[in-house]
Amino acid sequence: MKSKGRKKKRAIVWKGNPTDFVEMANGMIESGRFNDGEVEIEEFVDYLGEVFDFEVNDCFNTFRAVRMRTDENRTQFLDEMVTKLRKRMEDMDNGIFRKKKGRKNR
Repeated sequence: MKSKGRKKKRAIVWKGNPTDFVEMANGMIESGRFNDGEVEIEEFVDYLGEVFDFEVNDCFNTFRAVRMRTDENRTQFLDEMVTKLRKRMEDMDNGIFRKKKGRKNR
C-alpha cells in the first residue's frame, strides 16, 4: 500500500531460486499469520510471485524437492536466514553497523 506523498520506489525482485522461494513461502504459511491460517500454498506462492516479480511453475513439485532433503538440510534457506539475522543482530549489539548494499544514506 502506497502512502500519500511518497515517491514511487523501485521494484523489489526475488533473485533466488524457486526452491528457496517455495521453502520461504511454506514457512510463512505454517506460521499461521496470514488470513488466520486459511490460505492455500499455491495461492500464496502466486501472490508472493506477483509481489516479487517471480514465477514458480509448480510449487508442489518444488516443495517435494525440499522435503526430499536430508533431515539436517530440510530447511536450509530458512536456517540460513535465521543464522544471518542473528549474526547481524550480534554485530549491531557489538557496535558493528554495516551499510546494506543499495541503501542510500538517509
